[in-house]
Amino acid sequence: NWNVPMKRRDGSPFMILESLVLYEDSEYDGPVIVSSFVEVTQQARLWEELKEMAYHDPLTGLPNRRFLKEQAPKVFSLADRRERYAGVAYMDLDGFKAVNDQWGHETGDEVLVSIAERLERTIRESDVLARIGGDEFAILWADLDAPEEARAATERVVRSFEEPFTVGDKRFSLDLSVGIAAFPSDGKHIDELLHRADQAMYRAKEQGAEMMIVGAEELR
Repeated sequence: NWNVPMKRRDGSPFMILESLVLYEDSEYDGPVIVSSFVEVTQQARLWEELKEMAYHDPLTGLPNRRFLKEQAPKVFSLADRRERYAGVAYMDLDGFKAVNDQWGHETGDEVLVSIAERLERTIRESDVLARIGGDEFAILWADLDAPEEARAATERVVRSFEEPFTVGDKRFSLDLSVGIAAFPSDGKHIDELLHRADQAMYRAKEQGAEMMIVGAEELR
């Protein structure tokens, strides 16, 4: 069974499910293959919508933790084959709770959307940016020349927060605590790297400095 995208005479797209069944014992001299075609346009559209819901955050439209964890093995496998590196940045917004408390969750959601848009502008097409919690984000840095590039790339993200976020007539300045971990020196699996980057992020938060980045190697 497989889906076949097609077009009607007026150019509108539709989807056909084609099925082939082999009958080795038939009334004919040899095996027979029976082909059937069923239009499944609505089912295919529903499936795509379900995949979007399963792998993306409904508020920001960013990939979610599940998507990040499924993409990571591909990124790490490519790094192994090319003898290159990858990295994970785990980010937490400092003081975001005060935005919700003072201005309400609707304004807080608008701020999160604005943050997601700005973060997207700091990454490359090969990287993966995900919202993994209420005010937590992660970036999977792909295809790096050296482990240190993960820190350099993350520093660009931190600098992007120097400009306040604007929602309507309100301006919000938010700090960022970040932990980073490098593949393969800090771990070879995404769960391990997220854990190490998360630990480093909490160390950054404990130190209380604005826009603090701590690497997993500093916790060894």
